[in-house]
Amino acid sequence: MKSKLALYNKIPIYIQVTIGIFLLTGIGLAERLLRHPQPQQWKNASKIIDSGLLTKIAQDNTTDNINPETIKAMSLGDGIYLIDFNTPQLCGRAGCLYVAYTKQGDRIFNLILQPQSDLFRLNSSDPTRTCLNIRQPKGNQTLIHTYCHEGDKFIKTITSATN
Repeated sequence: MKSKLALYNKIPIYIQVTIGIFLLTGIGLAERLLRHPQPQQWKNASKIIDSGLLTKIAQDNTTDNINPETIKAMSLGDGIYLIDFNTPQLCGRAGCLYVAYTKQGDRIFNLILQPQSDLFRLNSSDPTRTCLNIRQPKGNQTLIHTYCHEGDKFIKTITSATN
């Protein structure tokens, strides 16, 4: 009976090298995606959230009539929606209101944040829960706050700074 190593030695070296490069590239790409998650994309909220829930979200967070068609949202998975009201009425000197709701209609997150294009990124470093990296400017640095879904709310788990 031949050993598995003897069979492996019969594979031409160029195939062995190709397989090794392929495996290392895949591992490197997976590691990079986990450390540097991609920015999430906002969508028209009425396209991804039930109209009854969207009406509730607007009523819970505004005193004026807001056009549901202007509200932006992104699905974070696990039935959680992040909401950008996309209106100056919910913005002030400190920033704009962002909230997260479950598909059952429970508000689990609300923060006033400075809007920017890469404000939110999903953080997949903990596969057991939904986590977000939130980027905020502070002086000449950018603070990255990580919030994770725990029970009935998001909690801040860590803050780091970058230049």
